[in-house]
Parts: sequence; structure tokens; C-alpha cells
Amino acid sequence: MGVCGILNCGCDHESTQTCIALAEQYPFVYAAAGIHPHEAGREDIQTLSWLYQALRHPKVVSLGEIGLDYHYDFSPRDVQKKV
Repeated sequence: MGVCGILNCGCDHESTQTCIALAEQYPFVYAAAGIHPHEAGREDIQTLSWLYQALRHPKVVSLGEIGLDYHYDFSPRDVQKKV
């Protein structure tokens, strides 16, 4: 047994782009595109076109980081829900 692939998860626009660039360099690396709940406050729900575009990339195989984080509340709950 060995490692057959790596999934690198983006947590915002910048890190998702980095994950995609890395995945393009190596055939065994794949990317996940997403917005971590802590980063939700930095995103504008009206300008999430970058996420839709990233999800169409052939090396993006997953949606994530995603979800709600009410433990730390780094982003307001209503903003997390919208994003």
C-alpha cells in the first residue's frame, strides 16, 4: 500500500487557485475548491463566480472546505449561511 493520490483543499479564493496550480503540475494531485467558514466574512455572495469557475476545472474533484462553524464564530452566522 502506498499513497495513490493527494487532495489539496482550498479554503478561500487564493488558496483554491494555489491548489489548482499544484494539481496541474502533478498527475497524482487533485484540488478541492471552497470557502472555509472562518473566511466567509471575506467573501461577497454576489462575486462567487471564481468558485463556480474553479469547480469546472478538470483537476478539481471536490467542493470543500465548506460548512458552518459556530464554535469559534470568526464570521457571523448569517454570513456563513449565505456563503
